[in-house]
Amino acid sequence: MESDELQDYIKTHREKVLILDGLQRTHTLIAAEMDALEQKKEDFYDYKLRLEVYVNINKFGVLYRMLTLNTGQTPMSLRHQLEMLYSDMLDTEVNGVKLIREVEGTANADKKEFIFKNTIDGFNSYMNRNALPMDRQEMLENIKMLEKMSKENISGDIFKVFLEGYIKVFVILCEKSKNCFVDQDRLDEYEIKSSPFAKKVSKAFSTSQALTGFGAAMGIMKDKGIIEDFDSLEKIVKDIEDNYIDDKEGEWFMEFLKRMDMIKVKAKKIGNAQRMYLQYFYRELFNEESDSYADLLQAVENGYRKYDSQVNGE
Repeated sequence: MESDELQDYIKTHREKVLILDGLQRTHTLIAAEMDALEQKKEDFYDYKLRLEVYVNINKFGVLYRMLTLNTGQTPMSLRHQLEMLYSDMLDTEVNGVKLIREVEGTANADKKEFIFKNTIDGFNSYMNRNALPMDRQEMLENIKMLEKMSKENISGDIFKVFLEGYIKVFVILCEKSKNCFVDQDRLDEYEIKSSPFAKKVSKAFSTSQALTGFGAAMGIMKDKGIIEDFDSLEKIVKDIEDNYIDDKEGEWFMEFLKRMDMIKVKAKKIGNAQRMYLQYFYRELFNEESDSYADLLQAVENGYRKYDSQVNGE
């Protein structure tokens, strides 16, 4: 692309221009330009400025360059950069679910509202195949994966595909429990002493823990060849729907809350432990080779056994 063509292209698509590195210098140059104009220094535009312009790169290409251009500095986390990259999806709807800012108040999952940050947490976990937050070394390792993805011809938006897949799971979980409200009598019945993780399925499975567990599980299962991609969820969700269970008024969810309560009592880092357990819950639920496949109650129980074995080595 010639220089004149590039300038015309940028002017035509200026609303899509992103500055990946050098924002502070850009503002300094703008201020210098204003000073030059005031002082009528006509030679200001005679100086040469070196720019690197990337045209038609996908979002993973953008993210890869955001990370590599700033590796010598104290970088933002990958999750934070993902949040910036997909900020245009705030206040939009995906399959009827609205993404809202956390500062706007608590999202109402019954009205299909998700906190945007939680969905980014989940996508971040899918990207690095880990439900737990990444440290700096893991982030640098993840750059290699981003470099490969940036070179792929990605026709769809993977974040949107990720979110659409999760919404399918979220809806069937709510339907299977009739999204009933857990009262104190039910908590006493299951000996849940402290404040429960949530009192409705919609609330529990719109949390960061639920989304990160899902993201990590999907990434790991994809790498292991257990599932092909997010399209695999179509059959899984149908099998969960078709799998008749005498639910006894949401037994699977009460057993889930009981195990989340056990984790809260035993774990040092409660949030991370809950994420790990949820990862095993999904892996049991989604794996056709598992005894828990499409069986919510079995996935709750066997997922906890896997989690407990991993943590306590039993």
